[in-house]
Amino acid sequence: MNDYTTPMSYCTGKRADVAKGILASALILIDQMILTDRVQTEACHGLSQYDECSKNRACGCLHMKNSSDSNICAFLLLACSQLVSCASPNNICYSPGHVCIDHPRCFSRPICYPLLVAQQMCPPLSIATTTSTSTPQTLCTSAEWNSAGITVISNLYRPHDVAIDSQNNLIVADTENRRLRIYFKNGTNVTLLEKVAIHRLFIDKFDNIYAAESLGNEIKKVSSNYQSITTVAGTDTPGSALDQLVLDGQPGLYVDSNSTLYIADTGNHRVIKYLWNSTSGVVVAGGNGQGPEPNQLNGPYGIYIDEIHEIGAIYICDTFNHRIQKWMEGASAGITVASSKDQLHDPVAILLQPTSNQMIMYIASFDHSQILKWMPYAQEPLAIVAGMSGSVGAGANELFAPRGIRFDKDWNLFVADTGNDRIQKFLFNISSCANND
Repeated sequence: MNDYTTPMSYCTGKRADVAKGILASALILIDQMILTDRVQTEACHGLSQYDECSKNRACGCLHMKNSSDSNICAFLLLACSQLVSCASPNNICYSPGHVCIDHPRCFSRPICYPLLVAQQMCPPLSIATTTSTSTPQTLCTSAEWNSAGITVISNLYRPHDVAIDSQNNLIVADTENRRLRIYFKNGTNVTLLEKVAIHRLFIDKFDNIYAAESLGNEIKKVSSNYQSITTVAGTDTPGSALDQLVLDGQPGLYVDSNSTLYIADTGNHRVIKYLWNSTSGVVVAGGNGQGPEPNQLNGPYGIYIDEIHEIGAIYICDTFNHRIQKWMEGASAGITVASSKDQLHDPVAILLQPTSNQMIMYIASFDHSQILKWMPYAQEPLAIVAGMSGSVGAGANELFAPRGIRFDKDWNLFVADTGNDRIQKFLFNISSCANND
């Protein structure tokens, strides 16, 4: 039963039913007008349910109930508890500015969705920035950051990683405090997991959070609405079977656009991938014992997948071999793309950013407490991005054993400055990419 009350309170019996029917028909027409006038610019005709439709990756297509060929581009992180069912039998939404849609991730029945949220949170893909001073879509080779970092989160205890969702909220592995926390832009923060030692994070295109729980040798997945936590890989028992992991140190994580999960199975000296909804993995790099040979790894930590140029190529921080290995899809051995004990001692995290024809690597060097920009196959780094002083310390231009690195949507660099118990933010210098390559 809905909470509808007819404004013609004097009507009774059949007259009231007729009035309700007339009003319901009018509301259907209003819904269609709203759809045409206010949603058309965000519509995703011809796309499937939940397909990407906005520059905000937290948005997706939702199918309309009262229109056979119309959808809306909606913000998918709106809590299901805030949505109400459409009124029967005509799937009507009596609240102004709401339309009836299918949203099976929330409910099996049709629900009313607020258009204002969709309009505010889901800018269409067609809108592009054009001014020369705007943030570039990709980083250029000459990109630079301020040498002095800003402490954005403190009161942590050996944080191993930081991740950033589509709304620029920070997710932090507060590792030795045994908790996973999210810090919202409005200044509030919430503990998502506790009594677990999280060592690595990754956020997929739907804002689901993947967390490597090393002590339990498992990968946890926290849903984008924070309402469910599931184990997606590994078991309580460490081992080398394809459904087991040995997550020593700081295992790497990556989830590609097909929701394939890649894991640096550190103790087994291999990288393993889990296809969507699989219960066991496939070895895609290493797995030939611990060692320095091209077909071997020695404690792989951070990983990143090339989804732009060499599709499926895996870049691996081969930590204790002090090198970055690239394994092409289906290869039986890796290719060394960076190696230097003097400047790349114990690499633990890596990010890739594309230029027009290749990838640039951003690497966290644990022992040297620096973040390096490195071109593949170069003999030395192109630049030191953070930790410019070259010495361990707690100053604004210093780092102490950094373990995690991430860019936000404005290319500011966030560093899990583990030894200093803080998260540092290094501001991107927009003018350094004025002539973007």
